[in-house]
Amino acid sequence: MYNESRMDGRFITNNHWSLAKIIHDVLETFDNATHIFSYVYEPSIHMVILVCIKIICTIKQTSQANLDPSVKNLLDNMKVKWCAYFTEFPSIYAIAAILDPGVKLEGLTLLTFYYDQLGFNFDVPYYVNKCKIILERLCEDYGAVIQPQTVGSSMGTSRFGILGPVLKKQQPDGSGSSSSSSSSSNIGIVEYLT
Repeated sequence: MYNESRMDGRFITNNHWSLAKIIHDVLETFDNATHIFSYVYEPSIHMVILVCIKIICTIKQTSQANLDPSVKNLLDNMKVKWCAYFTEFPSIYAIAAILDPGVKLEGLTLLTFYYDQLGFNFDVPYYVNKCKIILERLCEDYGAVIQPQTVGSSMGTSRFGILGPVLKKQQPDGSGSSSSSSSSSNIGIVEYLT
């Protein structure tokens, strides 16, 4: 439609569309990262390092394609600007990633790949070990301040405290006092809570 409306002969070509698709894919990665970084009602700090790795992968893969020199220059400038802000992550990002069951300590080895893509010589094992030591010290400090409460025998070992006896009565093993119809409807709830 655009080409049909042009009278000056400046048409959109297939090359323009392919360049627009490439730029769209790169900017979409940044857009997704912006949404994740600006979550308000759920934690997202544990995803910062992984999202940054994804951004750098996208820039690197795109710049390796056979592109117009102006797009390559644009991607190189994006990478330089990125390096001004994300050459070393604050320890809190790594600690949050370590606490994420999907990443843990082993997942931080992806930082080696990240710095290789950036062309930086960064001592990743030292950084990961430093974050591990900080986390261990935090656990020791909290352990010294907050003593675990002993749970009485009437409470059981349920992590739900006072709900423990109630949940045990609802279990469908026949030992509870509830009827079979109500206990069968509570199977999912009990499994979810325990």
